[in-house]
Amino acid sequence: MQPKEVKVVNNKITLVNETPCNPEQHWGVMTISQFFNEIENAEREEVFMLSVEYDKDKGFPNYIYIDREEMIADEEIGYTVSNMKY
Repeated sequence: MQPKEVKVVNNKITLVNETPCNPEQHWGVMTISQFFNEIENAEREEVFMLSVEYDKDKGFPNYIYIDREEMIADEEIGYTVSNMKY
């Protein structure tokens, strides 16, 4: 999957790669709050593997990897947050 530039205003995704956000077209794109929720859900579900790294200065997750089931292939997902602007 190619990197996406995501613009968030008032905790809502407004643009993805400079086009209006369309959930059907832009699945898997999340706000920082949604990333925290995804991490909490994975912890609660006791997934097979959860790896999270946080930005050392701002505290937001900048890397997330979730493998929900050990014996299921191709259901794992990873996210990387970079070039964050405020």
